[in-house]
Amino acid sequence: MKILISLLFYIFGGIGVSLTIKSGIGVSPFDSLCLSISQATSIKVGTINFLGNILFLTIFILLSKGKHPKKYILMILSILSFGWVINLFTYTVFGALNIDTYYIKVLVFIIGILISSFSVSVVLYLDVIPFSIENMCIEMSKLSKKSFSLFRYGFDIISISISLLLSLGYKLPINVREGTIIALIIFPGVISLSYNYFNKHFPQIKKQEV
Repeated sequence: MKILISLLFYIFGGIGVSLTIKSGIGVSPFDSLCLSISQATSIKVGTINFLGNILFLTIFILLSKGKHPKKYILMILSILSFGWVINLFTYTVFGALNIDTYYIKVLVFIIGILISSFSVSVVLYLDVIPFSIENMCIEMSKLSKKSFSLFRYGFDIISISISLLLSLGYKLPINVREGTIIALIIFPGVISLSYNYFNKHFPQIKKQEV
């Protein structure tokens, strides 16, 4: 049950990402990288997200020396579902969605961030399907004896830098904008509040066996 709920919220998270993309005011650091690569190559953004996460998962598998086969399978399923949902909603469900009013764009973006951050908090709380980027950074932290935040923030900085270079080099829309700043403010706060709420009011769920 915990696995199914986690996969469901992975899907909700993909819908949230699609809303932030359609708002057109910038996206989170990694999503900005995926979107810039997508615009430069004409490959769908969800497919780029999937390929990127597969790369991070591969690094995680190598660093963890293949010790968690069940975890890897669940991560592949979640990554595949996430990329597919992003493509479905970005290009089909929300394909005809054009927002002209700036305030509506901001509202749509915030709704998308709230959906995706809440979904991440649920997945983190259930703790049965790890996120590839975070787990890769955790393993790097263990091996190097340096802090997790150093690698996680470093990854965001690299993502933003490459996204900007691609946008400028290929004369594409800039995907690192005010939405990126809003995401950096809202995303961790919602995750922290939601996670603490679940921990306080639903501790029995986390103790249940998978």
